[in-house]
Amino acid sequence: MEQFMRHDFIVSEIALAIYVLPGSGESHHRMRPTHGIVLNTAAPKEYLFSDGTSVTMHTDSILYLPKNSDYDVRADMPGGCYAINFDMPGDTVFAPFSVSIRSRNEYLNQFRRTVRIWASKAPGYRMKCKSVLYDILCAMQEEYHVSQHTGGQFRLLTPALEYIHENYYRENIDVDSLAHLCGISDVYLRKLFRQKFGISPTKYIGKLKIARAEELLRSGMYSVTETAVLSGYNDSSYFSREFKKATGVPPNKY
Repeated sequence: MEQFMRHDFIVSEIALAIYVLPGSGESHHRMRPTHGIVLNTAAPKEYLFSDGTSVTMHTDSILYLPKNSDYDVRADMPGGCYAINFDMPGDTVFAPFSVSIRSRNEYLNQFRRTVRIWASKAPGYRMKCKSVLYDILCAMQEEYHVSQHTGGQFRLLTPALEYIHENYYRENIDVDSLAHLCGISDVYLRKLFRQKFGISPTKYIGKLKIARAEELLRSGMYSVTETAVLSGYNDSSYFSREFKKATGVPPNKY
């Protein structure tokens, strides 16, 4: 599940978006032709995979089903579900899993919307379905990210992380300000960052800046000086040194 939640998805094609009525649908699946995510609407279901994995899907969870998987579905009571089947380029496959969700109604509305769009066959319906699927996958990843940083002592980092990701390229962020946001000392903030990410807050921010700079340079639309400013560096010479240190290549040769 962790790999799925941290993966940058490219959905090449939507194969089907459908509501499976209670009591309908196959119980035995062999060589599933696509990836799929499923939202249950009623009784829990157990998915038994050929490799011995067992995954239970409740009404407050979303199930991921891998492409080419073999599995059987068991349920004590018949219940419907929404399913979106899709393809990704290459041989990308993840292990099956079920993930709990907090805003079930929001996901339910998104699944319903996808099914309506798919059934309409209106111009651009495939692209619209893909757009909603990306919204669902993004929301799942955001929930997972929050859950990873709200357990135990690491929940203290949440205000700092939110501020960093919203502002790292717009201003110089100092550790004292982040510590104040979290209501802890700067020493403790640095300690939590090292325990959680293996680096200091300053290096965490630096990695985000360099990642943004790489994207801007790859676009071919910005000069080195413009890239430096848009990535949060006031000094283009300092930016060039930091960029080469991180990537091994000066920005003007990237």
